Amino acid sequence: MNANKEWTIAVVGGGGRITGATILELLVRSKIRGGRVRLYSRSRDAVELNLQLADRVCSKDNRLFELTTAESLDEVLQGADIVLYGATAGLEAYEPFQAFGVSQGAHILHVGEAMARLCPDAWFLVLTNPPDISLSAVYRRFKLEKVIGLCNAARFNRKVLAAYLNCEEEELQLDEIGVNHELWFYDIRLQGQSIYQKLRQTLPLDYDLSKVNSAFLDRYPEWKLGFVNNIEILKATGYLSSQVGFMKRFADLPITSQEIGKLMKRPSKSDFLDCLQPDKTTEDILNVTRRCAAEFPIYIAEIIESIILDLRLEHSVQTLNMGMLPAYPQHVMLHITGKVGRNGIERPIIGELPAYIEGVLASRIRQNAMLSEALASQDEDLVRQSILVLPERSTIQQAREIASNRQSVEPYIPLN
Repeated sequence: MNANKEWTIAVVGGGGRITGATILELLVRSKIRGGRVRLYSRSRDAVELNLQLADRVCSKDNRLFELTTAESLDEVLQGADIVLYGATAGLEAYEPFQAFGVSQGAHILHVGEAMARLCPDAWFLVLTNPPDISLSAVYRRFKLEKVIGLCNAARFNRKVLAAYLNCEEEELQLDEIGVNHELWFYDIRLQGQSIYQKLRQTLPLDYDLSKVNSAFLDRYPEWKLGFVNNIEILKATGYLSSQVGFMKRFADLPITSQEIGKLMKRPSKSDFLDCLQPDKTTEDILNVTRRCAAEFPIYIAEIIESIILDLRLEHSVQTLNMGMLPAYPQHVMLHITGKVGRNGIERPIIGELPAYIEGVLASRIRQNAMLSEALASQDEDLVRQSILVLPERSTIQQAREIASNRQSVEPYIPLN
């Protein structure tokens, strides 16, 4: 892959709002050029909408890369350097694969099998939830190593802390470890110096929603409100966590998911359609599309640029363990901050984790490893066993029925 010559991004689920919004970011950022982006989706109308938005943001004559469509999965994947996956196949089976209760599980294996034939050296980036189980299964079954689960949860913590500390985001370093939507920070540094102990003392006393402000938090106030729960967890455990998903493991937090949800303003299909009105400017359109999962498309575009341009910049991503935590299977996906480049991810040296973080994550990591192995080997017995890794969440009979009937493993396994 040459950054200024030939590269190809294959978008599976090219009619999705997040994938469409990501294409717009790549167009307006003008950092990658000379290659092509191919869109593939089962919904032709959805793809056409994204193409029309692309025309509004950047005309064909002014584009620095080619934007096309494909009529089949094989066509979109042929020779790709990056595969961006945003399809919503749910629990649908794709012969010979069953999803075994993991959303998109069978379809991601189906795509992985095709990638092994058509673009075995490509990066596989998954933005749907949960990305980690299916990508771990793809690695186990097809040995595709360049996999990234996309999740921008850590960015929200960084933005809240920067506003609270009145510092630049770049001055903060968050050392993180976790799985999808369960991320823990084992150290937090400001200008290279640990400030964790100070935060343990000050955050419970003087965190004031009215004083924690930034352009991002004004636009997405749900994250500074949600941080109240993080502080409650910090008070109880001594450690900060990410803000996503913890309602499922901590039962008595002060802010409910309903309260947070009321503040979220994510764009709908009608919002996207409204962007085609003739009076809408590029800024108007981006103001809508960037609301997808609170600027998720910007985060994805930055990672794509880091790969194509071989920038080796630090990004918060989910990737294969590969020795970061030696006591756990190498194929399990972990959420970390690593340097992302064209040929791989430079993983951090983690060392010994605090006892609490090790303890709270241990069962989740083991459970994920077992479930991904079950998906890779299409083993119903392993699905049942993985559910019962946390036996207090499910009866034995429920675990049997979920595994045999291919029902969703959630909430018995808290994947999101």
